Amino acid sequence: MKTSEQIKGAIRNISKKTGVNPNSLNEVSITKILNEILAIKIDADIEYKLIKLSSIRQENVYEDFCASISCIFGKINANLNIDITTGDVITPKEINYSYSKILEEGTIPIMTYTIETILAEKFEIISSRNITTTRARDFYDLYMIYSIYKDKIDKDILSKAIERKSKYRGSFETALQYREIVELFRESDIPKKLWKKYTQNNPYAKDVDFLDTISVYEEIGIVLNVNDDTK
Repeated sequence: MKTSEQIKGAIRNISKKTGVNPNSLNEVSITKILNEILAIKIDADIEYKLIKLSSIRQENVYEDFCASISCIFGKINANLNIDITTGDVITPKEINYSYSKILEEGTIPIMTYTIETILAEKFEIISSRNITTTRARDFYDLYMIYSIYKDKIDKDILSKAIERKSKYRGSFETALQYREIVELFRESDIPKKLWKKYTQNNPYAKDVDFLDTISVYEEIGIVLNVNDDTK
């Protein structure tokens, strides 16, 4: 496991060597940064290798990427994907999170999104794509995250997060039409078929009914009416 200090050190070094601003994303700079991080020698006998860097979210004004990384440990060869993005809106701001290690004691400190921002991201995607979406996973994520953290969610922050995220992506007026979108989901067979296929391929979601995910989407949308400025 690469430590946070190793990663930050690698980013600082690549910046000094190339004059690249770590906050500026492009294929060349990200490839250099990732290759330097993956080349860091650690105690575990795991070999990391960057397979490819693919552009994602092409409608965004920023260049965002998905890095496919090979992790080789003896005869085990596993691949993992990491999304890399910048310029995203975080409400109210990023938070410190202690990620517990799986195979040993201790935690890894990382900066991460707030729960409200994660929900706003999923809500915006579902709203803007509505029945044209091909991403059933967004419904599952929205449902599970909201169900798990419902009692810890600040609805005022959630309302502001949805507003800021949607306005940033030019879809706020669509988000305000969440009730109409709910009816589209309930009446159309297209998202139901998409969900059925998703649950068949992902057994962990088989006990979640699609209409329950839509009820959660609607419940989240209601927070937009809490703030008079968003009406």
